Amino acid sequence: MKWKQVLILILFVSLLPLGTYLYFQNSYKKMVVIPNKKFEISPVPTPTPDPNRDISILFLGYGGFGHDGAYLTDSIILARISPKLQKIDLISLPRDLWVSIPTGLNTTHSSKINYAYYVGIDDKKFPNKAIEHTGLAGGGEMSKYVISQVPLTSLVVWMFRWQKLLMMNFIL
Repeated sequence: MKWKQVLILILFVSLLPLGTYLYFQNSYKKMVVIPNKKFEISPVPTPTPDPNRDISILFLGYGGFGHDGAYLTDSIILARISPKLQKIDLISLPRDLWVSIPTGLNTTHSSKINYAYYVGIDDKKFPNKAIEHTGLAGGGEMSKYVISQVPLTSLVVWMFRWQKLLMMNFIL
């Protein structure tokens, strides 16, 4: 009888790592958010990107469940990291900036820029969006798209040393 208990214990101990591996692998797949995008197969291999190239990152902050306007992004910061220059530029975008948000394949809605994330994550209220603006990553993808469409018409530079505000208008 004792050898049966030892055999069961050995079997349990040997199967425990396999069960743990399968559990965490399944959990990891649920945590990773992959944007919905149309994939086109290219016969040409993708070149290796330059590791010193500039990188742009969009930071979005929202209140979440339990807040009024839970998925309105009230903090919008665009960061540009330049490894070659060892420099980081941060631009804070006003949440009340009025933009056009694509709510369907051929329809748009004029609203504040902080509404773009909500449109991207709400597939029930906005079912006809482009596929890249749907799913768990839809909010971020929609925000990136809307911010990329904002036309720049002015550049404001504040020089604290001379206490002057310089405004330069230009057309893109």
